[in-house]
Amino acid sequence: MTSGKSACRTWRTRRFSYDGRYGCEKKSRAGYLTEEEMLAEAADFVGAQPEELTLLYRYEGNDCRRCYRYEDCFLCVSRAGVDSMAQSRLVEEARIDPAEARKIAEDFLAARGFDALSPAGEENSGTVLSLRYCASQDGADCPENCVRLAVALDDGSIYSYNAEDYCSEKAAVSWSVDEESARQALPEGLSVRETRKLICKSEGLRDVPCYAFFCEDGEGANVSVYVSAETGRQFRIALA
Repeated sequence: MTSGKSACRTWRTRRFSYDGRYGCEKKSRAGYLTEEEMLAEAADFVGAQPEELTLLYRYEGNDCRRCYRYEDCFLCVSRAGVDSMAQSRLVEEARIDPAEARKIAEDFLAARGFDALSPAGEENSGTVLSLRYCASQDGADCPENCVRLAVALDDGSIYSYNAEDYCSEKAAVSWSVDEESARQALPEGLSVRETRKLICKSEGLRDVPCYAFFCEDGEGANVSVYVSAETGRQFRIALA
């Protein structure tokens, strides 16, 4: 039996690590474009000449972000390239179907060098199809490492685009715990319907490899339990 004095010594020598939301700082997307190159990237994005764009804002910070306008398009650009774009026009009528819009979106991403992205959800307003694609690694999707874009269903143009949450670098994770071992961390009384490998973000924006168990409790309610593949402990529980 461990004495109180010995236990106190053990507690004092244990390294404390905080991984919460108040200890993190979201990093800017790294890049080396000059201001002239940023303008050229923005112009190329909308198929215009640099002199046709109007500078609206200069943001403070090391990434030197700029906001430009071209006709009804607004673009935010950093040293890494175009971070986001949105049209302000109203789409009144759908003339193309969602399948064609998805193909437009996927061709758009492929032309800009986005590799190995997986569909991660969509929403159709009737006139605009909004899509989300996430990165994948080690056979796992990275739901928070994603690109969002929308296609106008009248003329098939890219209605909005946002890559601020996307990073092309691989996550530094290790899958130390197998799926069967991870199952041992599930609460009793849950029936597993589906299991997926995911690389999630902690509150402190650290990459965490997880087994996501999509379950049902004894009353038929949906419960999702995420178990860390590094520690074998519960990482997150979501009630649907």
